[in-house]
Amino acid sequence: AQLKLTAEDLIYMCAPPTFDPFVVDFFLALNTGASLLISSLDLRLNPNKLAYILWPKSQSQSHKKGTTILQCTPSFLKLFGDSIIKDVILHESSTLRCLMLGGEDFPLHREWNNWLPTLSLRKRIFNIYGITELSCWCTIHECNFNENWDKAPLGRVLDNHTLLRITDKYGMELSGVCEGELIVGSAIRRCHIPSIDGQVRDDGNKICYRTTGDLVSCDEKGDIFFSGRIGSIVKRMGVRLSLETLQKRIQFILGDDCKNVKCLWQEEQQKLFCFVQINMDITYSRAHIRRCLMENLSEVERPDNIELISGFPLNSHGKLDFRCLLSKMCEKKPTDPEEIFTDFVTKTLGIDLFNTSNTMKKNSESTMSFIAVGGTSFQAITLVTEIGLSLDNACDKNELLQMLLSPHKSLACIRNFLATRSLSKYEFMTRASCEEPKSHKKNFFKFLWRTSLNKCVDSTPITIGNKWVCVGSHSHNLATIDSEKGALIALLELPDRIECKVEVITNAHYPYLAVVGCYNQHLYAFNFINGFIYWSKNLDGLIKAKPLNCTSGIVICTYSEEFNVVCISSKVRIFNYHLSLVSCF
Repeated sequence: AQLKLTAEDLIYMCAPPTFDPFVVDFFLALNTGASLLISSLDLRLNPNKLAYILWPKSQSQSHKKGTTILQCTPSFLKLFGDSIIKDVILHESSTLRCLMLGGEDFPLHREWNNWLPTLSLRKRIFNIYGITELSCWCTIHECNFNENWDKAPLGRVLDNHTLLRITDKYGMELSGVCEGELIVGSAIRRCHIPSIDGQVRDDGNKICYRTTGDLVSCDEKGDIFFSGRIGSIVKRMGVRLSLETLQKRIQFILGDDCKNVKCLWQEEQQKLFCFVQINMDITYSRAHIRRCLMENLSEVERPDNIELISGFPLNSHGKLDFRCLLSKMCEKKPTDPEEIFTDFVTKTLGIDLFNTSNTMKKNSESTMSFIAVGGTSFQAITLVTEIGLSLDNACDKNELLQMLLSPHKSLACIRNFLATRSLSKYEFMTRASCEEPKSHKKNFFKFLWRTSLNKCVDSTPITIGNKWVCVGSHSHNLATIDSEKGALIALLELPDRIECKVEVITNAHYPYLAVVGCYNQHLYAFNFINGFIYWSKNLDGLIKAKPLNCTSGIVICTYSEEFNVVCISSKVRIFNYHLSLVSCF
């Protein structure tokens, strides 16, 4: 009803049949009698040709009627470029009436300033939001560009049956000014998912809530704003980093000359890639951008690689194709340790060590240390990690790290060291291939078993009595595993991630008793054979360090603002437990 569609409208169906908006466009046309315009994938990804098919210059003939309704992603719209968006799509002579953007973060107001015509805008522009499990049209917001705003809200729900909730990381509902995960619910607009809902379909009118995986914030007016994906928060060298926040910071640092920024994390290489799209008339160099970021970003925020690109690749749904970007970076990745070091020094530190004849330059920079030319300890650790993966065990990583941090070891010296190590590895592989098969097999370890805890394992595993292995993970799961067979003995699920090492406090009365700390600020005492929780204690601080069992009780170090170290009693009864605070330090 908000769009006021009629039979005179022409809807361009830019989404493929596998993407939810395809169905919405289809039924909009069925319900109103509007016409549908469908094109091939090749034409959809050819912006220059597509723009003048959707909005032909000459509209004197009926078959050249221009598109009036367009629903697409922001990435698809940006594919046209600033000039076509301003001079064709949003131009006052364009037939476009309604533009609806969804599926990705809505462009900021300052981005629209590059696209809006000089005259008053006669088009209606909407921010739409939804999820497949309920509807891709759950909320809608119409933008008023005469008002002062920076970021568009998600808007209001489309019907009285759709409910929005914001929850914290423990699933508790938040209210007022807050930030958390958006949960969408409805009793009538829902999809049955057997893997989640079970095989039997519920025909009742019970409200079904679905998690979105989206971080949102709510202001004092009750407006909800998209903040980023929960999966965009990564852990880099022990520090949590939001890629969404980092992208906004980089775009703010580079200013209006930067069209778009995307930061991607490569888990296997533990590397942070930054892709920057610069306006066509700007002659920024990678060195200039690197210098700007070095001056304005903290050490943990600085990308390992900065790539300047003319445009971002899109997938079949019109969204940014992150896999394509990462695959291109992996294809360009050098594998030789000497090449890795040279590539890092050139691209990250902006220093060219070689002449055109591929010989080492005899300049002052090549005789300077890694730190002296701008390298940091954080970058040294990152570089050692990557080179260590390339060299397996042929390189002494400790020695390399010391050379990178030493003020007396030059870049040329470090490069020569890696060159010899590369040769050593080659010679080792050559000798190994010439040895007899029997003698060669003696060098291999025997693989016994493996198990998955579904997410990162930062907790140190503990072996109990040479029979069991006990370890927790970021998936909130703590597993007890048979050390010989790898079979699962017990699985304990806690409310948050586990990085704390398990401490066994078994005694004569309770032979399978252990304690472990959790990110939800609680210490848990549990039976590591059956997963039964005897008790838990809130210590008002995140627990990552291994508890210490002593004669007075259990000593725990926490991130609490009031008490960092506490000692509690470990006296336990199965049904009526006793738990008391012994002392605080």
